[in-house]
Amino acid sequence: MTEPTGQTSAAPEPATAGPATPFHDLDAYAALPRLAGLALSPDGTRLVTAVSTLNPERNAYRTALWEVDPAGARPARRLTRSAKGEGQAAYLPDGSLLFVSARPDPEAKEDDETPALWQLPAAGGEARVLARRPGGIDGVRVARDSGLVVVGSDTFPSAVTAEDDEKIRKQRKDGTVDAILHERDPIRYWDHDLGPDEPRLLCGTVPDPAPPGAGVEGGRIELRDLTPAPGRSLVNAGWDVTPDGATVITSIKVTERGGEREALIAIDVATGGQRPLLDDPDREFASPVVDPTGQRAAVTVWRRSSPTAPPDVDLGLLDLGTGALRIVAEGWDRWPGTPAWTPDGAALIVAADEHGRCPLFRIDLAATDSGADRVTRNGDVCNKIGTYLKALAAADNGVPFHVCLPSPTIDWRMADGLREIPIEQRAARELTHVAGRASDGALVEVRISPAATPARNDAFDVTPARLVTGLVTERGVCAASRAGLEALFPDQRGTQSA
Repeated sequence: MTEPTGQTSAAPEPATAGPATPFHDLDAYAALPRLAGLALSPDGTRLVTAVSTLNPERNAYRTALWEVDPAGARPARRLTRSAKGEGQAAYLPDGSLLFVSARPDPEAKEDDETPALWQLPAAGGEARVLARRPGGIDGVRVARDSGLVVVGSDTFPSAVTAEDDEKIRKQRKDGTVDAILHERDPIRYWDHDLGPDEPRLLCGTVPDPAPPGAGVEGGRIELRDLTPAPGRSLVNAGWDVTPDGATVITSIKVTERGGEREALIAIDVATGGQRPLLDDPDREFASPVVDPTGQRAAVTVWRRSSPTAPPDVDLGLLDLGTGALRIVAEGWDRWPGTPAWTPDGAALIVAADEHGRCPLFRIDLAATDSGADRVTRNGDVCNKIGTYLKALAAADNGVPFHVCLPSPTIDWRMADGLREIPIEQRAARELTHVAGRASDGALVEVRISPAATPARNDAFDVTPARLVTGLVTERGVCAASRAGLEALFPDQRGTQSA
């Protein structure tokens, strides 16, 4: 037996704890998978997203397509795997999946590292190349009913066909030419120069798979150029196609003094003819997404900054028949991204930044919405005159009525809006008199009511909480009631008497 030496052993070193969350460690944060884009199958049973993870060397991201069960019953499963990665997924009407990838084509004689359009059969099996361009494929949209495919591809300005474009690229490569002649702004976007090729939109239909031995080109889409000479107008453009495949809706850059702005046009697929849809010197329009009926398009509407006002972003609903634009969720204090339609066309799904995160929001379009100047703790809403009538009409027709407001609008000191909110009175003369020009051209004011008639000109009205379906705040949506508001703002619970 060993005798004690009188020395005490050192205490064991405490185990090094890992980061509390991936957000507490930069390496752990960089290793988090990234999701981008959602593609829902025509029958609504399959949802595909692109998932980016670190490569084995941990110095770059590699993207693959994963299928997710919208009902949450089946586990997610990986659909694609390659060193080059896959992305930009879209479904054909038959349920097969299109995607863009620079993966090697097993049927090609030589490796071509430009991104191509691939098709993964609905029943499973090997993916095949559907379309390839010398400048690659960038972006794909599919007509919901007809199956027309619309893609983007960079093409040299003087090229008419894909063969022309390939010949020009080969001449530049053989001559070691990489110079770019810039004739207009912009010349650079983020980390890369623009040009000398320019984005174009092309379309085509998917043929049946070629029989064995038909060669590399068998069964591929014959792409037709919809924008033969676009210049730089389609740089970073967003586009979509109507369900019948008859019309492409795209954003386009319009030159103006000192720069350019983004407008919206429609392209007739049969003729290539273009017609303007939205163009405004004070606003820009981007990211059009056509609804399942083909009658409307959701767009992001950017209010341009000025010396007196900052930029802002809204969601707009464009009637493709009349050209009328309606802002939805007006007053929502968020910057929405590219929207997506629900399969029934009743709502939009959109991502928006919120406290460092980017959650998804649902915006019901069958509802009526309004802003607010003041809201009581019991849910009564004070807003511009006419809001009460709007709420009454919505209630009488069974249409939901939501109010969008930032939390500082809530007055926790007030309970009864009808009794406690002071209403600003505008000049009675605004109601009793009208101005116009007399026959001699002189500007005159005429009284339209008897001289003794009193007039009350309220600038605001109060809508009782019983007519409000819900309150939309930066913390979420709640019922127009004290309980609903306190559920979102527990720090205010019990601070005021009922």
